Amino acid sequence: MPINFYPQYSRFPQEMPGHRGLSEVWVQAIAEDGTFGLGHSSFGQPVASYVDHVIAPLIEGQNCMAIELMNDLVMRAGHRHGLAGIVATAMSGVDIALWDLKGKLLERPVYELLGGPVRDKISLYATGDDLDWFQELGFTRFKITNPAHYSQGDEGLYLIEEHVARSREFVGDRAELMINPVMSFNVEFTLRLAERLRPYNLRWLEEPLPPHDIEGHAELKRAITWIPLATGEDHRGRHAFAQLIERRAIDIVQPDIGWS
Repeated sequence: MPINFYPQYSRFPQEMPGHRGLSEVWVQAIAEDGTFGLGHSSFGQPVASYVDHVIAPLIEGQNCMAIELMNDLVMRAGHRHGLAGIVATAMSGVDIALWDLKGKLLERPVYELLGGPVRDKISLYATGDDLDWFQELGFTRFKITNPAHYSQGDEGLYLIEEHVARSREFVGDRAELMINPVMSFNVEFTLRLAERLRPYNLRWLEEPLPPHDIEGHAELKRAITWIPLATGEDHRGRHAFAQLIERRAIDIVQPDIGWS
């Protein structure tokens, strides 16, 4: 993460106050007849508090079918709170709960309410470095963690390449392999690293830069043609994704419906 720039915070986000890593936030939206929808988000107490103290008073008593209206209310109320952070993440959990409730009340699956299915199966990948266990579970696609920050310079480049090389050797040439730096790089470091990672046939390089650096993403996209670039997990709202797409700044868009 970007805060890992400071060595004393190298254990974030796992040790972030009020956060405890990606601690779960569960949201219930309850209709007058007692039917409830369940939604899910992350980031612990800050998000839970925003749901309880800001969003809930705004939408309590509203027509539970009017999901777009409730989203609009929260977004308009949250401008001074920062739409790109806790507001969007909190509302994501509420939004999922509202859709779940709507599906239950109409006795229809949510995918039908959203326009119907576009496929009958999806491919899965495992995230983490326990590659032996993941293979035992039957996975053939793996996204490994990132061991270094751009501030570590050449040492960081070496650590990452060593980690990727070891992982590629372990899973073999036919498996899909990805790496997620979680916004820990800058443009110069990413360009240098991408060159070193050419031999390892990565399926994608995920979220190398912070989400606000649209110009940086576009520069990477123009320069790196041998590794697809992915991002979106920490982008919030449709405008952020529109910028990425309109600037042709990314190969793979990755919105997280529980955060975005």
